[in-house]
Amino acid sequence: AICRSGRLGAAMVVNADPHLRVQGATVTTGDLVESAAVAAADVGQTFGLLVRIIRNIVDYPHDPKFQELRKSNATFVEALAQSAPCTQLLRRLGFREEGEVFRLQPSGLRPSEVARLQAALHEFPEFSALVHDLGPAVKAVGLNWSEPNGTSTFIPFYEVIPRRTSDLRAAAEQEDAELQEALRLSSQGAAPCGGGGSGGGGSSSHSKLSAAAAASESFGTLGGAEDADLQEALRLSLVNA
Repeated sequence: AICRSGRLGAAMVVNADPHLRVQGATVTTGDLVESAAVAAADVGQTFGLLVRIIRNIVDYPHDPKFQELRKSNATFVEALAQSAPCTQLLRRLGFREEGEVFRLQPSGLRPSEVARLQAALHEFPEFSALVHDLGPAVKAVGLNWSEPNGTSTFIPFYEVIPRRTSDLRAAAEQEDAELQEALRLSSQGAAPCGGGGSGGGGSSSHSKLSAAAAASESFGTLGGAEDADLQEALRLSLVNA
């Protein structure tokens, strides 16, 4: 995913891969788009508003009202403000949180992030119209997509494996269900085994370890011990048992 810039009289290559983790970042633009798609109540409204914000800035570059987003605006609150991935996308694009508003930085939109957002949406056929709506914005920030034959375009031309936001939501729901099942098994296994005496403490500790092992087997599809969130939930459940 390569964009080129002809600004300042010299061609410059920009890596617009949405799955590139830029220096200093903990997540990629593609990760944020996926998370926003899962969290949004109306995914079309969420990304539609995000694209409209960008277009307003490039279509009316000298109008300051489009460079400031009020947190109290009902539409903004409903579509973007309540979603952490969405507000993080705004920051990546060049907005700064200042009191009751998000204000565009003096240098304007970040060209590379405009292109990465377009590339991330390009992976979802359902957002085809939004990808095309971002074309003028990519042009306005001085970038273009260069095809192998040397021609330029402002819409990503390369083929991708189509993705669907409904699949992302289904996967998230399945992961949540497996987490709940792991916690249920952990809670059952951590219950006192009965009987007192000197062996009581040892039996209780053994049951907690067994519960953790059983839960670990139940969420193999989530990556086992690599799933930090699940491990923390299991740890807390055992501590509180």
